[in-house]
Order: sequence, then C-alpha cells, then structure tokens
Amino acid sequence: MIFEEVEKSKPFPNFKLTRFGDSYFGELMSNYVIAQIINIERGFYIYSHKQKTNEWT
Repeated sequence: MIFEEVEKSKPFPNFKLTRFGDSYFGELMSNYVIAQIINIERGFYIYSHKQKTNEWT
C-alpha cells in the first residue's frame, strides 16, 4: 500500500488518493499535464488574459 512508508506518528495527509485504470484516461491526463507545463513555461496565460481584456498591444 502507498501509505506503508508514511510516518505513523504524524496524521495522514488530508487528500483522497484515487486511481482510474483506463489507458485512454492516462493519455488524456498526460496530454493535459504537458499542455499545462508548456502554458506556464511559455507564459500563454498572459496572452489569454490579454485576449479576454482586448489588449492587443
């Protein structure tokens, strides 16, 4: 189990760990993660904000 290595004197982390065992979902998730990394690295969120506020300078 994943929590076997967690220090037992501390409380468990407050999140739900889930697994979806579909190969198609894994491909979609990996594409999403890569897209978000590129978005952050290239600053595409700035362009998106400028487009929403009609700043075309």
